[in-house]
Amino acid sequence: DCKTLGADGTTDGKIEDAIIEYNVVHDNNNKGLSLISAPGVIVRNNLIFNNGISSGAGGVHLADQEDCQAPSKDAVIVNNTIVEPRIAAIRTSEGSSGVVVFNNILVSSNPLADEAGGHYFDDRSNVVNTSAASILANPESGNYHLRTRSPAIGVALDKYIEQSAPADDLEGNRRLYMGLSSAGAYEYTMIPPTDETPPGTPVDLAAKAVSATKVELTWRPSTDPYSLTNQASGVLGYLVFRGQTRVAFTSASAFSDSGVSPGMEYAYTVVASDAAGNRS
Repeated sequence: DCKTLGADGTTDGKIEDAIIEYNVVHDNNNKGLSLISAPGVIVRNNLIFNNGISSGAGGVHLADQEDCQAPSKDAVIVNNTIVEPRIAAIRTSEGSSGVVVFNNILVSSNPLADEAGGHYFDDRSNVVNTSAASILANPESGNYHLRTRSPAIGVALDKYIEQSAPADDLEGNRRLYMGLSSAGAYEYTMIPPTDETPPGTPVDLAAKAVSATKVELTWRPSTDPYSLTNQASGVLGYLVFRGQTRVAFTSASAFSDSGVSPGMEYAYTVVASDAAGNRS
């Protein structure tokens, strides 16, 4: 607040580089987290849902107070679960540009209401949907943990645009396997940690150039020895690497790579991962 004087005759002004974490924000008549004049704020490991009952700008709203010239720019929004059926999951306005958004679950018809521009939104690690049914365990009863085989499992990035993801989740659980952890505020923790057996290595990897800019990969599905004897864990999916760069995580035994250039040679590797984080 750059206008209202406190008891000491000063204003709050802007608050820089704040960290907003480990909150559960829900069922407010208006916004969820309203972050005004907070440049450089980091919003991580929060569960935000069912706000905007009367009206509101967003589950997370980054803005500037009128005439203060201190927008909430250069913020980081990472590993939050935001379920907002009425309002935008994230809204930026009044010059709050340069926001880095990754590893979030955004359930809303308007995942990012961008009125400021210049943002960095990772399409791969942000899980976006208009329904939580395929992502979360049972939000109707208050369970916002990840359901088995949720599309949020295994898609998170350790770092994006030089910003790091948190190592723990909202409940203090270690992110299961850094480099293959989950989007949202909660890590997937339903698999017992006793599984230390890696799945089988994918075999019969084949690559076919179907055009000058597209390569199709196929391989034989892997099996997980641990799941065959313990009825737990199991192959979660496959990491696809082009050279040393991870280009995909998929549950299928095929992938189309459209990020290649004509006249170049590429080497591919496919690694199986189980639900406990073991890799082939």
